[in-house]
Amino acid sequence: MSDKNFEEKLKKHWREEADSIPVPDSLHPAKIEEMIDKKMEVPKKRTHKKLYAGITAAAACLALLIAGTAYYFNTGRQSEKGTPVANSKPTTSDRHEFVGNTSYSEIYSLIQKYHDKQSMSDIAAEDSASTGAKSSTGAEDTTVTHDYSETDLQVKDVMEGDIVKTDGSFIYTMLNNNNCAKIRIYSVEGKTIELVKQFTLKKRWVEELYLENSKLIILSSDSIEDNSNATCGVADDCITLNETTYIDIYDVSTPQNAKKIKSLSQSGIYKTSRFTNGYLYTFSAHLIMGECKSEKKISEYIPSVNGKTMKENKIQKIVDDPVNSYVVMTSVNLTKPDNFSDTAAVLSDYTTYYMSTSHLYLANTIYEQFLWNSSTKTAISKFEYKDGAFSYQTTKKVKGQINDSYYMHEYKGNFAFVYTDWRNETSTNGICILDKNMNTLGKIDNLGNDETIYASYYIGSMAYFVTYRQTDPVFAVDISNPKKPVVKAKLKLPGFSSYLHSFGENQLIGVGMAGGDNNKVKISLFALGENGSVTEQTKLLLPKYSETEAGSNHKSVFIDEERKLVGFATITDTTLRYKLYHFDGTEFKQVLNVPIKEMSNTRGIRIGNYFYVVDNAKKIHAYDMQTWK
Repeated sequence: MSDKNFEEKLKKHWREEADSIPVPDSLHPAKIEEMIDKKMEVPKKRTHKKLYAGITAAAACLALLIAGTAYYFNTGRQSEKGTPVANSKPTTSDRHEFVGNTSYSEIYSLIQKYHDKQSMSDIAAEDSASTGAKSSTGAEDTTVTHDYSETDLQVKDVMEGDIVKTDGSFIYTMLNNNNCAKIRIYSVEGKTIELVKQFTLKKRWVEELYLENSKLIILSSDSIEDNSNATCGVADDCITLNETTYIDIYDVSTPQNAKKIKSLSQSGIYKTSRFTNGYLYTFSAHLIMGECKSEKKISEYIPSVNGKTMKENKIQKIVDDPVNSYVVMTSVNLTKPDNFSDTAAVLSDYTTYYMSTSHLYLANTIYEQFLWNSSTKTAISKFEYKDGAFSYQTTKKVKGQINDSYYMHEYKGNFAFVYTDWRNETSTNGICILDKNMNTLGKIDNLGNDETIYASYYIGSMAYFVTYRQTDPVFAVDISNPKKPVVKAKLKLPGFSSYLHSFGENQLIGVGMAGGDNNKVKISLFALGENGSVTEQTKLLLPKYSETEAGSNHKSVFIDEERKLVGFATITDTTLRYKLYHFDGTEFKQVLNVPIKEMSNTRGIRIGNYFYVVDNAKKIHAYDMQTWK
């Protein structure tokens, strides 16, 4: 046998062996980079564990790697050209309910295959924290038509939940405490603040609030861990995790007499939600932790809504690969919240959600490696939604990693996104534009080599994003011609911005860190030229050893473009403060420096000529914006 034939047979043998030995994502260079770069990220309050078995097989897997053998992670059959990988549904102008494409038997088989693989090869470890620095809001024009501030939005007319809401007369707050959550409603008029209603949700963790059409919507989750019936091979490591997302709707037409009018539920831990055109859309992640005992016990492996197991025709299978998780999607019409308007479950694992005024995009990172070559890709599934009804369109696999929803943008029917492309131990960045069928129109690669995207913001046809490793390149890319995007500017600065937002006409504000040994929060104001140029107009450094949540939660930042105000909670050494700054045309000047109890529970809002620092864990501070007293 010739050396060449022997080599080909050996490679084939490696591939066949490697297909059954998936290596955990945590060993991928991108994951290791994330853990290093994200030292500043605030830990999440609610974490979930994936439990793994088979230490011996894992050790054998690592031995194969050291010896130079290969592993190959088969990530599915999403089309590189955007061709649907499952039965896609045609777009229609009439309202329709979601119709899936799979069966209980097929789902059972895929879940069992997933756990069979896990039991053979996965390393016992916790999930790493969410990846990449969060970008700021990529909102379009959000002109305020009333005299109070609202939650900052990524997409105009697509409302988002938050921990504080106001209608200009009342402030609604929430606070999680041990095994219950408190909802408080305050009447506010200038400096006069009065608590008019308080109630408790037992055994709940409130995630977000909405205030729409005299209705208060409370989105919450519970978590019940039960290992009494565990039958896995590793003692004490097997947990059946039952989680539910609740949607409680209250009539607050008279806030003092707030009354619950409906409670709905869906399987899974709450992920995100949106409200638009009278409908609330809620998304949860449902995970099957252990092997299913019997195919007949469908409640063990099929999600439920309002306590009832979902029907087969409400579940969409994206690929034929083993999987153990769902995204559960629901909609409810707030004018008639008697039941869900539509429900759907997608048999796949998604970590990033973006919702335009007509489409939903779900994205998930895929790590691939063969021999010594590794790469990162993202699977993006596109759905249409209308009048509360969902319709699956197609799935596209693209290169690179999309870390956050604010890296995505739908513009004139096309879909743009910025990404970090990991290859072995190096990284580069780029921007890509897809058409309505998810086919590639244009792209730019190799931007910011060996750097990672930290923030992104879209203003119309211009995309702005920040990459960082040693310096802070701010890229400006014109996507007005989707087939030929053009880099208009690349500004290099010390440090980085992990949050970007428009700040009035032809201005962009960034909040991040100074970089280097200076662990200081940095505010940068960028001037945007008509030719696409970007220059740093001014900057402000906070005291040494300061931190902020601006990069991990864009809703924590208060922006008033008209009044030139920016505010956020900070910690300097061990001192917690809410700071508000005013740009006077030349520089940023501090106008408020308020003691607070917790960073993550604090928001700044404006009602008329008063500014309120709402510390959910302590109290509400009111300030006259004329004197700042």
